[in-house]
Amino acid sequence: MPHIIVEHSEDISLDIPEFLQALHMDLSTKDTIDINTIKTRSIPLKHAYVGPAPFEAKMIHIEVKLLPGRPDELKEKMSRGLHEVAQIFVNGQNVNISVEIQELHKESYIQ
Repeated sequence: MPHIIVEHSEDISLDIPEFLQALHMDLSTKDTIDINTIKTRSIPLKHAYVGPAPFEAKMIHIEVKLLPGRPDELKEKMSRGLHEVAQIFVNGQNVNISVEIQELHKESYIQ
């Protein structure tokens, strides 16, 4: 905990393991985050469309799930850092990147 879940177009041109490691390391530098508890994974999407046809753009959606209690400023810093890492990795490709921070329900999260 926290979880980084990356949904991405299946045919995206980047080194996914290296990308996941970079996201993992970036999040680990933020306040309140213990690298030993981060769980990072990707979900390739066979069918993902962005904008109007023809569907030339690919997509990356990075979702971070955290236990509650962190200030909005820190969550924004986390989002911006992960977004910047993604921008570096797509290196000018036509890729729509989004990042979302979600708070888990503390009472129902068991690890």
